[in-house]
Amino acid sequence: MTLPFKDVIVNDSEYSKDNFGNPRFIGYLTKNGEILDYSYPLGIGGHDNNKLTSYFECFFRMPSHNTWVQEFENKNNINIEEEKWYAQNRIEYFKARLEYTTYFNQKYGPKKDPYIKFTNDLDRFFYNCYQADTFMDGFGQNCIALNKTEFYQKYCSTKNIYTKKSEETEEQYHERHNRLFEYDYYWHKKNLILDWYKTVIVQYMQYHLVERCQKGITTSNLKPYETFYNYLLNDFTIHQIPIMIYDSTLKKYIPYEQNQFLVPDSELRLKEEIQAIKKLVPLKERSKYYR
Repeated sequence: MTLPFKDVIVNDSEYSKDNFGNPRFIGYLTKNGEILDYSYPLGIGGHDNNKLTSYFECFFRMPSHNTWVQEFENKNNINIEEEKWYAQNRIEYFKARLEYTTYFNQKYGPKKDPYIKFTNDLDRFFYNCYQADTFMDGFGQNCIALNKTEFYQKYCSTKNIYTKKSEETEEQYHERHNRLFEYDYYWHKKNLILDWYKTVIVQYMQYHLVERCQKGITTSNLKPYETFYNYLLNDFTIHQIPIMIYDSTLKKYIPYEQNQFLVPDSELRLKEEIQAIKKLVPLKERSKYYR
């Protein structure tokens, strides 16, 4: 399936880097090519203040070293059992949500709103992950955050803002130090969550991340030349990353191993076709060749 080209994605004359801080990122394309808008100038806000992101943060498990790795290395069965209990309760929660979605779709037809479809796909992702005894087992990747001590040693110990000022009392210094550190540590974990959020959307849910000014699309799609034919004609660059698929036997996500020597002939033909059009036809006239 070839996705229809959305003109608004390249309309950066108004939303240029001169007018805004860094409006490269617009959001995502759904599997049908609809836009999930995360670009602040265009829509509902960035990753850090969006209700879908908040929903993701509620259930994504990202433990820190001191509360996770050490417990497992010490084989602390009490904490392992606690994590199993947590996973089991989450399974029931997402199972109920998915059952309601199925019932609603059967009775009224599927919702057309891409944001509702996106939430349903997130429900399925979390349900799959929590099928394992722990979230990280089901997720299939290491998503451990630094604990506060590690974070301070790596990022904060040499910062000038943490140096005591001559006019400060010890109490004032410690108050400022702690406030700044807590702020930095909060954003350390917040940014990690946002990075994993992007990873989940592209690799696990097969949506496509889009940047406007860089004209780039990051995808795990296995047929990029067919899918993004119209975008490639508009000088977009495709960044292909490995897709993660759910193995119901193992109850975990695993990377799909694509044999690079078994690329479909159709993909090679489309690549050559796109290159020929781009070489001979000016950008403003290439819409005539959309698929």
